[in-house]
Amino acid sequence: MPGVFLSYAREDMAFVRILHDALAAAGRQPAWDQDHAVVPFSALYQEEIKAAIIGSDKFVFVISPDSLDSEPCAEEIGWALEAGKQIVTLLRRPARPEQVLPEVIAKRNWIFFDEDASFDQHFAELLQVLDTDLDFAKTHRQLQVRATEWAASGSDRARQLRGRDLRAAETWLAGADAHQATPPTAIQRQYIAASRRGADRTARIQRTILTSGLAITVALATTAFVQRGHAISERNLAVYNLALAEAGQLSATDTSVAADLYLAAYRMRPTQQALSRLISMEAWPLARTVRASDSPIDAVAVTPDGRTLAIGSFGGADELWSVTASGQPRRLAAGISLGTGPVAISPDGREMAAGTALGQVQLWDIADPGRPVPQGPPIGNSTPGSPSLYSVSFSTDGRTLAIGGPGALSLWDVGDPVHPRLDSRPPVGNAGIYSLAFSRYTAVLAVGTSNGTVALWNVADPSRPVPIGSALGHADQGDPVYSVAFSPDGSTLAAGDAAGLVQLWNVANPADPGELQPLLAGSGNVSSLAFSPGGAVLAAGDVNGAIQLWNVADPNQPEPLGPTLTAGGSPVQAVAFGQQGSTLVSGGNDGTIQFWNLPSRVIVTNGQAYSVAFSPASNTLAYANSFGVVSLAQVTSGAIQARGLIPVLTPVTAMQFSPHGTVLAVAGADVELWNVADPAKPVSYAGPLTASIPPPTTSPTSPTAGSPALYAVAFSPNGRDVALGYSDGDTQLWNVANPRQPTPVAMLLGSGPDLALAFSPDGRTLAASDATGHICLWNLARLGGDDLPEARLTAAASLVPAVAFSPDGGVLASGDANGQIQLWNVAELPNVRRLATLQTQGASIHSIAFGPGGMLAAAGDAGTISRWDVADARHPEAIGLPLSSGTAAVYSVALSPGGQYLASASADGVRIWSLSADAAVDWICTASNGLTAAEWRQYIPQLPYEPLCRR
Repeated sequence: MPGVFLSYAREDMAFVRILHDALAAAGRQPAWDQDHAVVPFSALYQEEIKAAIIGSDKFVFVISPDSLDSEPCAEEIGWALEAGKQIVTLLRRPARPEQVLPEVIAKRNWIFFDEDASFDQHFAELLQVLDTDLDFAKTHRQLQVRATEWAASGSDRARQLRGRDLRAAETWLAGADAHQATPPTAIQRQYIAASRRGADRTARIQRTILTSGLAITVALATTAFVQRGHAISERNLAVYNLALAEAGQLSATDTSVAADLYLAAYRMRPTQQALSRLISMEAWPLARTVRASDSPIDAVAVTPDGRTLAIGSFGGADELWSVTASGQPRRLAAGISLGTGPVAISPDGREMAAGTALGQVQLWDIADPGRPVPQGPPIGNSTPGSPSLYSVSFSTDGRTLAIGGPGALSLWDVGDPVHPRLDSRPPVGNAGIYSLAFSRYTAVLAVGTSNGTVALWNVADPSRPVPIGSALGHADQGDPVYSVAFSPDGSTLAAGDAAGLVQLWNVANPADPGELQPLLAGSGNVSSLAFSPGGAVLAAGDVNGAIQLWNVADPNQPEPLGPTLTAGGSPVQAVAFGQQGSTLVSGGNDGTIQFWNLPSRVIVTNGQAYSVAFSPASNTLAYANSFGVVSLAQVTSGAIQARGLIPVLTPVTAMQFSPHGTVLAVAGADVELWNVADPAKPVSYAGPLTASIPPPTTSPTSPTAGSPALYAVAFSPNGRDVALGYSDGDTQLWNVANPRQPTPVAMLLGSGPDLALAFSPDGRTLAASDATGHICLWNLARLGGDDLPEARLTAAASLVPAVAFSPDGGVLASGDANGQIQLWNVAELPNVRRLATLQTQGASIHSIAFGPGGMLAAAGDAGTISRWDVADARHPEAIGLPLSSGTAAVYSVALSPGGQYLASASADGVRIWSLSADAAVDWICTASNGLTAAEWRQYIPQLPYEPLCRR
């Protein structure tokens, strides 16, 4: 079988011949359609090419204008995707300006072969990529070939996997989500599942035969018993592997069921593999589902104290629910008809407005939600029974109620709810009023209409509303606006339309709104929007049954917050946040309510989070965002308690606590030292360190003058020295024994721009990794003269963004731009030996950190955090599967002093995991329903039903 298939255009033949010969010389078994061993002249061209692709380990595509135009190349890419092959892209010649790159090509990291002089360097990168996950890819290829033959034979049972081959395939499938470049194909999953069913059927037949005969001897009975035990053990292992695989598939679409399946797998076999998946689920919202009605839930509203939920249904009955109990929510006011249609709750939580079957609104006193009392007569349309009512909303002071319907908008004075009074009917033409929202701090009403626009009204005097400017949106597109919402501070307006878009506007000045970046919520209409109480999160529900959360702490740079949430596939008609923002309620078209428990240890930051650090002396956490604000918090078993803020005002590239945890060094445009002995009251010491001496202006790699950027900072183990790493390759060493009067000690000359710094635990060695692929090691006891490094390691062909010493100082770990971690023996400088190479999922490692007990954590572009046990650095072992941090790259990772918590900083915020099994199990059992008996039969039919959580 070929190891590598080469896909290219004929115009690049000369280059591909050279590439083919180089791969063959390196033992990689390349295949191309000029190789007669792959495509005989008499063979059917397309079928043989397809078979060669299926039979290869990796698929290499040579990018050029001609290959991008080539239909055969496009077919080959399609076959590679169908077969689940890892696609490696080589740029030979750039695309023409007018060419549009296919997503499968554009989203991958290219290896550049556009300069022949650099062929050897880039060929080495190609070999490194081809060797990544090679064992997994070979198994992928073998299974794809066997599964294809099985399917072509009409699912012949004789071709199914058995025994050791089946167990190996199930183990391979269970670990597949750690190999995102080569995901299992649908036919592979079908093949393995069919093989397991066949094996179970055979085992049942064998057991029947073994136990049916009365003349079986004692010896045979003993053998049967042993075989049965072995079969049960094999079955349980298979069920465990399949549960993990099913959960991995569901983790992107149904987080709650995925979490329950991970817990089921962990109950079967408490392995690190299963535990790592449980820990990952601590960072995702999980839902508890309640059947509330036989009719669609069209509206939801929560009282300010978070204790009562109102639901509205156009086809059923409006209801009140108690959501205070730790168990299941319960229905209130049974037997009382509250209405039908939209609902709204007043800001003080004492009044509810509910639609009626006649297209009007009834006000209710819900101070005692178990005994609601109607207030005054129904209000709304002048003619009862006129067209439907679409939306209701209370003003911030609770004195005005807005009512919208087909071609009608009315404002009512409900200051005295027993005697409501019509204030005005603002003219809206023939447009249907689908959604309404009042701004909290300005007298502004937003009106979403059927013609695709949002109208703003000044309602300071509700009896004389005044339109504000032109309608927002695009009336020519004609996509109705089904939902509008203001952020709590009133500065941002969100509108969701029938095209699946959420448009944001800056309405700090409503007379001059500024259009912000639109958000794509899905392919169906956005039926409901809600901001969290703090305004940092925006939730959008759509008719495809999806809920997307965004980090909108900075509305100019919104970021998706975790995976899309699914509500059982039923259209989501309404969403609302609870009082603290830790709960999101959604109402579905199937009559169910989902109570989404949002993780308590996920921090939505204002702007991207670039750096995170734990104090060595406590569980005090520092994290910084892209706006130059450093936050201090205390991490506890229950949540994160905010402490103090440090205004740096420039993007923070790195942070580190002093060994005793009383001083925090923050690297931005300069390095500043802060007294954080009391995290609630951080105090700045002297001015920036670089203010005392001119910054370096020249270096061996940067001969031109200028102010270099500051990328790294590190404290010495005794806390008396601080090292600063600059983009010009120079490393400054400062004495900060008296942090009020820091003094420069030395200028260390490196080989390239510093990206990371680390002191050895004994303080004798300083390591600096740089942008040229090198690590410089200085013996600090021998400083003087030219201060050149004692050892200089070549760690990679390009960037090395991360470096760290093990707690005993004998091992140095470095992370590079190819997603690799090198472990080095540095016990005897200058003699350094490479001990092991670890491969992660991502294209680049941004951060690595050691913890107690030989744990090493690493994170980067893949949005995951990998962990290894490197107590024996010559034979490191992965600790379970990587923790999933979301879709965004992880810029920084840190472990708490005792190793109990792990924190990460990324584009969508800061996450903190408790690494204990008990905490992960508690979260899942608190936040989800647990598998129902029906779900158990669907996903784990081989075992009898058993509740996962005992509440």
